[in-house]
Amino acid sequence: MSLWLLLVLSLVGTMVAGLSLGSVSIPPLSIWDTLTGGDVPSSWRTIVLHLRLPRVLAAAMAGGGLACSGLLMQTLFGNGLAGPSVLGVSSGASLGAAVALLLSPTEGVLSKLGLLGSSFFGALLAMALVAAVAERVRKGATLLILGLMMGYAINSVVSVLIQWAPAERVHGFVSWSFGTFAGIGWDRLPWMGLALFVGVILALMGHRLWDAFLLGESCAATVGADVTSIRRRMIMIVAILAGTVTAYCGPVAFLGIAVPHLARGLIGSARHRYLTPASILTGATLAVLADLFSRLPGGASSLPLNAVTSLIGAPVVAWVVMKGGDR
Repeated sequence: MSLWLLLVLSLVGTMVAGLSLGSVSIPPLSIWDTLTGGDVPSSWRTIVLHLRLPRVLAAAMAGGGLACSGLLMQTLFGNGLAGPSVLGVSSGASLGAAVALLLSPTEGVLSKLGLLGSSFFGALLAMALVAAVAERVRKGATLLILGLMMGYAINSVVSVLIQWAPAERVHGFVSWSFGTFAGIGWDRLPWMGLALFVGVILALMGHRLWDAFLLGESCAATVGADVTSIRRRMIMIVAILAGTVTAYCGPVAFLGIAVPHLARGLIGSARHRYLTPASILTGATLAVLADLFSRLPGGASSLPLNAVTSLIGAPVVAWVVMKGGDR
C-alpha cells in the first residue's frame, strides 16, 4: 500500500472516529447515512452535522496548518525545535484575545466574534512587527532570538492584564488559552478554511525555494537564492497559518513542532515537495485524534486540548533534543 494512500486513509479513519465517538456513540457504518440524509434518528443527525462535523473539520484544518507552518519555521532557522510560535505571532493573537476578554467593558464586545477579531488583529500586528524586523536583520538566528524576545514581551503584557482583570474574565481567558476546536461553527468554518487554504497553497507552491534553505542561509545565498525575499515569504505564510489557527482555536501547543519530525521519519526525505503534504496530512490526523482523546471523558467534561497535544508532542521534542536538535 502506498504511503500516501495510508496517510489519507489514516486521516479519513480518524475523522470517522471523531464523528462516531463521544458522549453519544454512533455506529461508524451509520455515519454515511447520517451525512447523506439516510434513515437515522434525528438526534444523530443533529449531533453529527451541527456539533461534531464542524469540530472535526476545524481540527483537521488547524492541525494541517500548524504542521505546515512549523515545517517552514524549522527550515528557515535550520533548527528542529523551531515552531510556528517562535516569531511571536501566536503571542500577538493571545494579546488580542486578552484585550477582548479581560478589558472589554460590555458583554457584546466579549462575544466570540469580538474575540476572533481581536485575536486576528493581534496576530497581524505581530506579523507586521516581525516583517519590519526581518527587513533589517540578515541572519536567521538573530531574527529567531528577536522573535522569541518579542513573544516574551507580549506575554508579559498579557500577565499584567490578567493581574488587573476580574476573576470571572480571567477564567474565560484561561479556558481559551487551553486551545479548543469546539467553538467553530458553520458560520466561521469557511472563513477559517479559506485563510488556511491560501497559506497552504502558497507553502506548496514554494517548495523549491524552501529546499534552498536545507543547507542553511549561507549556502542558499551561495547558489544565488534571494535569502531576504524567501525569508519574507516564509514569515508571511507562517503568519497566515499560525495566526488564523490561534485566532479561531486558541494557542494549540506542540503540533507545529512535533509533526514535521514525524513526517520526515515517515517519508524519509527532506525535500519539501514531499515533506509539506506529508506534514499537512499527519498534522490533520493527529489534531483530530487529539481532539477525540480530549472528549473521551464524555458528558459535560473534557480534557484541555493542550494537555493532550503536549502528551503527543513532548516525547517527540525530547527525542529531537537527545539527537542534538538535528533537522
